[in-house]
Amino acid sequence: MLSQRHRPTGELWERLHSVRQCPTAVAAARGLARALMLSSLRILEEQGMTEAALGVDTENISGALRLFERCGFRPARSGAIYRKPLL
Repeated sequence: MLSQRHRPTGELWERLHSVRQCPTAVAAARGLARALMLSSLRILEEQGMTEAALGVDTENISGALRLFERCGFRPARSGAIYRKPLL
């Protein structure tokens, strides 16, 4: 996920948003998700950006985590969500 400060605009953002909305499991089987991600990363680099970051649910069953790792992303930090039932 790009911070508001580094968020691109116009066509570039539309392409990045499309990658985010891509049905990962189906598209990954065809290589489409990876191709879109790598294309978007090249565009970011061409625009002078030096880093890309995103967030992912590590329990996501669609394969998003594997896709991001295959594209060169590595964990930078992890978090936790706490819940408390209110009975």
